[in-house]
Amino acid sequence: MGYGKIYGRTWWGRAWVEALERIDFGLNRLPRGRTYANTGRVRSINIDPRGRIKASVQGSRRTPYSVEIEMRKFSASQISAIKKLIGSNPVISSELSLGMLPEALLGLLNNMKIRLLPDRWKEISADCSCPDWANPCKHLAAVYYIIANEIDKNPFILFSLRGIPQEAFATLQDSPAGSKLPYGEDGDFVNSYSYKPRGTSISSEDLDLNFPVLDINSIFTIVKSDPLFYSMGDFKAMLLEKYHYLASKVDSIEVLDEGSAVDLRNIFFHLAFRKTDGRTSKTSAQAKGIYDRTCIIAHGFSNDGGFKSADIFKKAQKRVSFDVPMISKEEFEIKKVPAVLINPSAAVAFFVSQPLSGKPEKLNPSALYFNLASSIALAIIKSHSFIPEVASFGKGSFGIHYIPLLHNEKIKGAIEHLRGLNPGNLIFREKDGALFNGDTELFILSFFITNIISGFIRLPDPHESVLPDKVFKAFFFGEIFVPQRFEENNTQKAVTDWLEVLSIRTKDISPVIKIDDIGNESFSVGLELENKRDPLAGTVPFYELFSPSGRLFNQDAGLIMNSILRQTKIAAMYLPVLDEVVSSRGQKEEIITLQGMYGVLTGSAGALRLLGIKIIIPRALRNILTPRAVLTASGKKTVKNVSYLSLDDLVSFKWQIAIGDKKISREEFLQLSKSAGRLLKFRDEYIMLDPEEVKSILGRIKSGSPRLSGTEILKTLLTGEYSGIRFDPDEAVRKIREDLIKSGQIPVPGDLAAALRAYQVNGFRWLYSNAAKGFGSCLADDMGLGKTVQVISLLLKLKAEKRLEKPALVVCPTTLLGNWYKECARFAPSLKTFIYHGQSRKLETKNIDLVMTTYGTLRSDRQKFSSLEWGSLIVDEAQNIKNYQTDQSRAVKDIKASSYIAMTGTPVENRLSELWSIFDFLNRGYLGSFEYFRKEFSNPIEKYRDKESIEKLKMLTAPFILRRLKTDRNIISDLPEKLVFDEYCYLSPGQAVLYEQTVRKMLDEIKGSEGISRKGLILKMITSLKQICNHPVQFTKSGSPEVNYSGKSEKLIELLLRIIDSKEKALIFTQYKEMGELLVKMLRSHLQVNTLFFHGSLPRIKRDKMVAEFQAGDKADVMIISLKAGGTGLNLTGASNVIHYDLWWNPAVENQATDRAYRIGQKKNVSVYRLISLGTFEEKIDEMIKKKQELADITVSAGESWITELTDKKLKELFSFRQ
Repeated sequence: MGYGKIYGRTWWGRAWVEALERIDFGLNRLPRGRTYANTGRVRSINIDPRGRIKASVQGSRRTPYSVEIEMRKFSASQISAIKKLIGSNPVISSELSLGMLPEALLGLLNNMKIRLLPDRWKEISADCSCPDWANPCKHLAAVYYIIANEIDKNPFILFSLRGIPQEAFATLQDSPAGSKLPYGEDGDFVNSYSYKPRGTSISSEDLDLNFPVLDINSIFTIVKSDPLFYSMGDFKAMLLEKYHYLASKVDSIEVLDEGSAVDLRNIFFHLAFRKTDGRTSKTSAQAKGIYDRTCIIAHGFSNDGGFKSADIFKKAQKRVSFDVPMISKEEFEIKKVPAVLINPSAAVAFFVSQPLSGKPEKLNPSALYFNLASSIALAIIKSHSFIPEVASFGKGSFGIHYIPLLHNEKIKGAIEHLRGLNPGNLIFREKDGALFNGDTELFILSFFITNIISGFIRLPDPHESVLPDKVFKAFFFGEIFVPQRFEENNTQKAVTDWLEVLSIRTKDISPVIKIDDIGNESFSVGLELENKRDPLAGTVPFYELFSPSGRLFNQDAGLIMNSILRQTKIAAMYLPVLDEVVSSRGQKEEIITLQGMYGVLTGSAGALRLLGIKIIIPRALRNILTPRAVLTASGKKTVKNVSYLSLDDLVSFKWQIAIGDKKISREEFLQLSKSAGRLLKFRDEYIMLDPEEVKSILGRIKSGSPRLSGTEILKTLLTGEYSGIRFDPDEAVRKIREDLIKSGQIPVPGDLAAALRAYQVNGFRWLYSNAAKGFGSCLADDMGLGKTVQVISLLLKLKAEKRLEKPALVVCPTTLLGNWYKECARFAPSLKTFIYHGQSRKLETKNIDLVMTTYGTLRSDRQKFSSLEWGSLIVDEAQNIKNYQTDQSRAVKDIKASSYIAMTGTPVENRLSELWSIFDFLNRGYLGSFEYFRKEFSNPIEKYRDKESIEKLKMLTAPFILRRLKTDRNIISDLPEKLVFDEYCYLSPGQAVLYEQTVRKMLDEIKGSEGISRKGLILKMITSLKQICNHPVQFTKSGSPEVNYSGKSEKLIELLLRIIDSKEKALIFTQYKEMGELLVKMLRSHLQVNTLFFHGSLPRIKRDKMVAEFQAGDKADVMIISLKAGGTGLNLTGASNVIHYDLWWNPAVENQATDRAYRIGQKKNVSVYRLISLGTFEEKIDEMIKKKQELADITVSAGESWITELTDKKLKELFSFRQ
């Protein structure tokens, strides 16, 4: 007989229904009640604390009938016996703690003549206000069926109906899975006045957010597919599908380039919990979403800052004055600031779009924190390293947020790094400014992860077939589930119980599963216990939990017993033999076979570790071998000319099979494959044969040798892998690879009217070799190293070999057009050149070797150029084609040529998409489509700093990019040597006293401060101490600038006397205009030399006149330059000495200043003197920088900002005067 809805989806729910149907046998009173239940006639149900049921059922009349039901209650002795039985049986109590009713319990109770379920109607006192005399009537029966589904979700209802309140089982439930994160609870906050700063940033050098992808299916193995809170399909399958969907959406995110990233130096961010007084925010009951009571606050912006440029602010909810906890006088103080309130989802979308590699100087501490948090959250979603958790809002209302799984060290390290960036006042409560005192990192990451998930899943999805109900919206839309019917009252418990198996990772005292090899391919399984908070304490036997002493790890064993039993029961769901171990109270071990061990290694062990349960396996099984496909490559042994076009004829590949480092025959593997899905011994070692992997290997073997295109072969040769599989090349292939990337000893063209430097000869040969092999080249030498003459040399060589029968084409900015023309005339007069530019232009190619034009002209006459074929296409300042979507880039890439060359100071100006665009010009298709490149390289590198992607990209691009720096003595031997001298200066007595007084005073002010106020105080101290080290008068703003008042001034005079005696000139750099003015006075007074002062306040005409005066002869020997004014654009090669009076602590800025004198054209050695005050923070910081300095293609320096992140102790160590 078909009944429609299923009542009793668990065995205990079915047992309730079956018990009623048994006592109804022959009476046939229940079926009509089931129909009433199916059609929603039961309007309301309530179970009071005494276990009495009161319900309202709609009948044929307008007014619903009242129903009352009460079961016979257990006696006091029966209740005592039940509690004793449960307490004495650890397996039963652990199952009850997980919301499951053990079937064994029913049998044990029956043996004790205690019947939990009714066996006759007399046990049920029932009454209905309907006129039907029958008991049960259809209205009562309808209630019985509805109760069945609630018993499914909460089996404790059965005990409640018998007079044992659910509170009696509270100790079993041990705080079931549920959020410890704040949604308004007072306990999570602390008064901001008593809050102390948390600490400082840790090093970010090794930060890598490429987290290993978690096998989420394994951790969800024991989670039921048809949970009691959902009746519309396989909820687990839907949830797991969302994991994969979200990972794919994360891969598709478009990250802004650094140039487009919003400048957030002056915009500070907080997360605030809004007031719940009904005027400014919603109460929990009114809120629809779990974050409706939160908002992101942005403040500190200026009218001309980055505030207007970001969509996040344009779409802000409103602009307000807001009380924000700020650092003041070494502690937090509430200050009213103008701010904007930003919707959480809009704020998350904004930070997700920002690059992690954004310039640090564009981010203040709070922005830096949120920026990194967004990247970590994305990396967590991408790697499936998160799980859902219930957030309770009281009275059965709940939401779902997602929290990170801390299952590997990379994730833990990233979160610890984030913790180090926490300024302390990120999260606060609006009503009183109280600061969040809990796990900020867990909350912020959950905030980001949950909002990202709901943002993606709310997007229209044509493949989504499920209509979102309240449960769906709670899981995936971030909405709060509010129960409105009796059937929904236990939904929170059902969801909590369903997710409980994922929550045990958070427990301090946990079981340890120990597996030992006992021989004969058998293994013993036992249990021990560990205290995660005290790993040095070691493990204790599981039976100690039941010891008469009642103590375990110096704790009351009774208080933690239920927690441990819950964990072991969850572990037993993955490894069922543990139930027997627990039943024996740990006194005996269970035995499993070798095949059982296979199940442990392929499923149980990994899932249990993810849940935080340690499993110890025998040493012999810790490094099990698995078969793998190996790609071997063989090449032709005698090859004259290796080129891109011939690769597919020169190299062939073949699949082989290896186990460990030993190859096996196809026949051996086919024999082994018959044991797929097993663990076995092979050549005295354990090997594991995963059926899917065996199937994959067999498929590769049967498919025959792979046929790779020339591009695939090239990339395989350079990276050493194909489709993620490492390949084994023979000697011939190694030789082919070597020939591909090496340059031949090509003679420089005899008609080149220039003497190339050694590095330029190498550059010319590299260009020629790549062109001969069919590769494009990106010449990315440092500015001033003569890229143009190297390319001209190549053009002469191509002409000599009659490979310029079709002319070459140079495309460059208008400002370089004349330079190209003159350098060709100077160095290669035999080249017939033609400039195509201007209003009345006409393109001539007959008897022309080189045509020169501009990007703008090419774009205008695109069709004219693309209709011709060119011998070579050269783009200078190739950053002009960095954006592949512009008409200009497309116009350049439309042109067909025999070879392609890009010239630029660096191939990556702001982001990797520019590198792709340049390579799309040089070697079309080599780096794949833009979408492929963004997924494989741009996003992993720019958003996650993925080191594997960085290394792979370097391997792919290195043969086609040549970059040399001026500072490399092996590259440019004829650039005058730059000698750097650190000149240490003692403070004068007056300086030392002033320095120590200032340090003491400022450290007292800084102590205990936090946030932007602390940063401001530290920067103020840095400035003050720099001024004191420079000259006391600069700090006091009074008195005469006597030389002997400052150790640096005395050292400067000493140096300048030697320089002037040697008839040399000097540049003196200082950060401060006021110090420059003091130096002018001192030098003119003591040295009587013409001292020029170049600073930002000078008009352009005076600046140019001053530079000319300095460069010309002996009109001026010394020029003082304010660092910012002289950072770029100046050519002051008249000076052979550079003195840095005060240091910027940014090598890039310091080198840029030094380069005013140190560049091509300098005829003398350049000496650089860096003045450093002994015993002061200047000396200490300089030592720190030297110890930590890195060599890299691009150096990003944080200047002085890192100092503001130091602790009080570190600040004292850094700034205290050392005699």
